[in-house]
Amino acid sequence: LVKNAYRYVLWELTLSCFCRFDSSNLEWIHDDLTLKRTVAHLQSDWADLQTKARLIENMVNALTEAPLGDGIDLNKGLLEFTQNGPLPARYVKFADRKTCDSIEQKREKLDKKAEIAKSSV
Repeated sequence: LVKNAYRYVLWELTLSCFCRFDSSNLEWIHDDLTLKRTVAHLQSDWADLQTKARLIENMVNALTEAPLGDGIDLNKGLLEFTQNGPLPARYVKFADRKTCDSIEQKREKLDKKAEIAKSSV
């Protein structure tokens, strides 16, 4: 038994550490009952999430097809999800963000600084 087992309660969204192995070289030792329970639990979670996803998809489709839904940005929720939070009020698209100077621009700036330094001496 694990001491303080209450500390190891599973979270609703598990950390995905599932890997695939070449099973031809492995001999798995497992308890059949535990394996059956795990598969049943994963199937239950999968069915629950599929149901929620379908309901949300139907809601989004219904709201965007409504007359007031013409100006809705359908990518905003996806961007917030992938960025792990809401978009800043002054969000600038990645392609529109200012980039660093090219090597040629940096050389030109250094040359100008050198000329100014020489002329001031």
